[in-house]
Amino acid sequence: MSSKEVVIIGSGGHAKVVIELVRAEGKYQIKGCTGLGERGFVLGDIPILGSDSVLPAMLANGARKAFVAIGDNHLRLRLLAQVSEMGFEIINAVSPNAVVSPSATLGRGIAIMAGAIIKDEEKCIRCALCAQRCPTHAITMEALEQQEREVFE
Repeated sequence: MSSKEVVIIGSGGHAKVVIELVRAEGKYQIKGCTGLGERGFVLGDIPILGSDSVLPAMLANGARKAFVAIGDNHLRLRLLAQVSEMGFEIINAVSPNAVVSPSATLGRGIAIMAGAIIKDEEKCIRCALCAQRCPTHAITMEALEQQEREVFE
């Protein structure tokens, strides 16, 4: 297996979105997905390799990278810890149509969708131009909306 091969943990709706992001980014080859025992393909050509029980064999065969594509936040965090402990490197899935500030710090295992704007919070000058374009590349729309919710609640 190539060091650029990635295993997607999950085979539902969130996994489909992540597969599209990984494909668009072009950095990794998707080896397959894990699912809840089902077989078949996701998006027509990505094989469901089996349940998460296949992960140790995938790692032993050289697949070193993984992305946990589960919609449930609590389950995703638990699986991220388990997959990391197994020895997988957790990748990010970033759309080439997202704007990510060079000064932004990204975590591991994150999906950034097309049209997202990720900026460095420390540089924000609070000019209120976020909806158009932040001149300092300092804030995401999600963070701005959360701040507004906190102020008005």
